[in-house]
Amino acid sequence: MKVLRLLIVILVVSCTTSRNTISDQSEVDILKEDVYTLASDEFLGRETGTEGEELASAYIIKEYKEAGIKPLPSMNGYLQDFPFSPNPHLSSNDALDENDKKGHNVIGYLDMESDKYILIGAHYDHLGMGGPFSLDPEVAEVHNGADDNASGVSALFSIARHLKTKKLNSNILFVAFSGEEFGLWGSKYLIDHLPVDREDIRFMINLDMVGRLSPEDELVVNGTGTSSIWDEVLEKANINTDLQLIKKESGSGPSDHSVFYRDSMAVLALFTGQHEDYHKATDDAHKLNYKGLARITRLTANIVALADAYQDIDYIKTKDEQQERMDFKVTFGITPDYVYQGQGLRIDGVRSDRPAEKAGLKAGDIILGVGEYEISDIYKYMEVLGKFEKGQTTNVKFKRGDNIMMTQLTF
Repeated sequence: MKVLRLLIVILVVSCTTSRNTISDQSEVDILKEDVYTLASDEFLGRETGTEGEELASAYIIKEYKEAGIKPLPSMNGYLQDFPFSPNPHLSSNDALDENDKKGHNVIGYLDMESDKYILIGAHYDHLGMGGPFSLDPEVAEVHNGADDNASGVSALFSIARHLKTKKLNSNILFVAFSGEEFGLWGSKYLIDHLPVDREDIRFMINLDMVGRLSPEDELVVNGTGTSSIWDEVLEKANINTDLQLIKKESGSGPSDHSVFYRDSMAVLALFTGQHEDYHKATDDAHKLNYKGLARITRLTANIVALADAYQDIDYIKTKDEQQERMDFKVTFGITPDYVYQGQGLRIDGVRSDRPAEKAGLKAGDIILGVGEYEISDIYKYMEVLGKFEKGQTTNVKFKRGDNIMMTQLTF
């Protein structure tokens, strides 16, 4: 009965903000309304295959309809079911049994009367009550996932409102993925069970954690090397939004876009950076930058419209940073700041009772050296980790504020 009552509320509630017109302030208000809803305790952390995912998918369908996103003719409604296992040791390549669960991708499109498609995606699942993927695994509370990734899902609806009045050469395919947090289950299933022809999809844009634009207006754009058009498109698309774009060429990464990149598709992935609330129960809606999120939705709509005008969009295989990382048996127990562009590796968060915390390292510290090795960036840091074994003790050189400091860390 609880599920039924909540579904009725979601489906019949009247929005406090008009969604038929777009102004700067109305867009901010609508984005805020959507994030607050998806990241509310009533949605139970949106864990794949649970009541919370069911509530979230129902809300997404309602918002799809209001934004003019229709179900595909080849599908029976908006939902695409897929099997998955919450077992962190299994992947979509493993055989599942009858005890495993079902997740649901939510798929729709803006009809531009074309036989081609542009795919825009964002995962809507999160961690439920926490569990093994939480960075506070001992905290059994609702993990609301406001930035990760209610922010990206709310952006989908706004992007649709920007694009639905335009005359484009491609239909716009919108996918709210589930199963991302457990290992990209939804996107991996979709690429093998596409409801449109694969060759008709021109490129893919992914929005994952786009709700915390920094005061410096820094937006990471991954995948800029996956097509020769992206540099020109991004420069033109950003004229009015004036964001500080941090471009990274690689099409790989720990989110849904990597699945499409590996299937030889040009991709872009937008990301405002890691933060101390990542995968914790404290990732709440009041901490987001909604004016920044509105700027990112406008940038994305601009990218789509500009790229759509290209007759040919090539695919380029990029240097795969994920594959180049050295295997290592040890970890600091930190969350790196992926937006940081200076010398060294800046720490975004420190996990409790792990080597970095025991060594006295804190969020904001910049690691400059480990043992005899200088740390120039995150990739050098990962390479250096491969040189150590569990139980070893080493010196760590780091910067805190204006001070250069040294500590000892035991792996």
